[in-house]
Amino acid sequence: MSSKKFQVLIADDEYLICELLKNIIRWDDLNLQLIGFVHNGIDLLKEIDDKRPDIVITDICMPGIDGIELIKQVRYKDIPCKFIIVSGYRQFEYAHNALKYDVEDYILKPVDSDELNEALQKLVTPMQSIALPNQEAMIHYSGNENIKKFFLSHGIWEIENKNISLDQILHDYSILFHDGFYQILHIKLDVTNKAIETVDDLSSLNKKLLSRFKSFFEEYCYQILIYSENNSIYIGLNYDPSHAEMINSCLQKYHDYTRNLLDIFIGLKITIGVGNEYTDICSLAKSYHEAQNAIYYRMIEGIDRIIYWNKLHMVSCALPEQKHKEIMARLRRSFEILDINDFKLCMTELFFIPKSSFPCLEMIELMNQITELFIETVSLLAKSLNFEDYLRKQIHYGINNATTIKELENAMTEAIITVMSKMAEDVEKQNIKPIRLALQYIEDHYSQQIKLDDIANQVALNPVYFSNIFKKETGETFIDYLSKYRMDIAKELLRKGNMNITEISEAVGYNDARYFSKLFKKIIGIKPTEYKKIYN
Repeated sequence: MSSKKFQVLIADDEYLICELLKNIIRWDDLNLQLIGFVHNGIDLLKEIDDKRPDIVITDICMPGIDGIELIKQVRYKDIPCKFIIVSGYRQFEYAHNALKYDVEDYILKPVDSDELNEALQKLVTPMQSIALPNQEAMIHYSGNENIKKFFLSHGIWEIENKNISLDQILHDYSILFHDGFYQILHIKLDVTNKAIETVDDLSSLNKKLLSRFKSFFEEYCYQILIYSENNSIYIGLNYDPSHAEMINSCLQKYHDYTRNLLDIFIGLKITIGVGNEYTDICSLAKSYHEAQNAIYYRMIEGIDRIIYWNKLHMVSCALPEQKHKEIMARLRRSFEILDINDFKLCMTELFFIPKSSFPCLEMIELMNQITELFIETVSLLAKSLNFEDYLRKQIHYGINNATTIKELENAMTEAIITVMSKMAEDVEKQNIKPIRLALQYIEDHYSQQIKLDDIANQVALNPVYFSNIFKKETGETFIDYLSKYRMDIAKELLRKGNMNITEISEAVGYNDARYFSKLFKKIIGIKPTEYKKIYN
């Protein structure tokens, strides 16, 4: 068996479960390597993004982000890793959602050793045929573009920050690298005319761009690796340091060529992000991030140009911690009550930063935080809309395709407003029912301790939102309505005359007779004893 080991990340909020899984897996037999334990969903998503494991074994219920939600986000990021879900839940819904997001296996707790190892074996066998060609097939695979694509999209994350020799990479991936420079380029096709997004020629155009790229660079490179998705192309280069100037010259000539080629496509522009060159192949992942981040900076630098990461004027102008807390609290409030206008004002305030000091990467991270805050805040209110997939796709698309700061702001704002508007429309239609149920609840339970949160829970609405629509529909706050209703009942009891003030107070939900008397006078205008005398 090849020495290439597939990397495994184990996630469970209980440390002992992680240890148990570690102890029952046949690591050597399956050619697997444990790269760590994670105990919450947020850290797991970060570890997957950073380490790019081959296999993730995770509990379905994790603090921070649950298993299904995490898998959704990994799929949207196009990170090629395989999942095995370990769960204590037998419900169909969990298993169905797991299969929906292409989970490889779903294993119930307590975990059976044989079942888990068989599931892992099923994953490892096809992966070995792709990533680990045997020695006899080495020559056949040496020029295989699929292997190069696999290495660029997956392998560079496996070797990141490790001491891996070129001989080992040749053995594992059948790609012959040489000592020298290793560098990533990100070629981005920007569609400035939205009508062209459906043009069928884009795929064939991509092929032509890649073909011409090779013709420009092959003479000066040991290896050219290519991986493309949507309108992005990632290219890995391995070349002799003495050719560095020639590589930059070729890059400029290639960009000039593509600009001329794209002149016939009105609305198509090409921008190239260039990561730093490194002498260690294990730093390719770092160059990949730099090239990708350079592309984000086209919002500031402009499109239709080459953007070198090492030539960017980096700005760190992140929100102060207190300001960040205040804006997030204000956004949460606007989401809770579906206040579109206040949400717009918040976004305008966030983006009111001079272009020269705009913190591009920090702002993209903040946009992702706001997206998750929105989903977390309104998930109960909009549980029937299934909007999460739509919203994340829209935000992901907006971030990756925004060519200006204004486009980034608009993409974020419009995506969330679309969902908020739909939610407001649906809730408006349904407002009568929850308010009717709330009024009935008051009639049935006025003699008991009633809190706004209790009734909001009864009608399955966020308490803040329920409070707003209650006042809108009844013309009164919840507390005022409840107090007046109780006083009306108290008046009836006082007129009957067979109960004392303390008994009446308790009968309408007040344990403190003095407080009841004070409230009665405030609402009715006279004390309950005086009211009783009038009718008796």
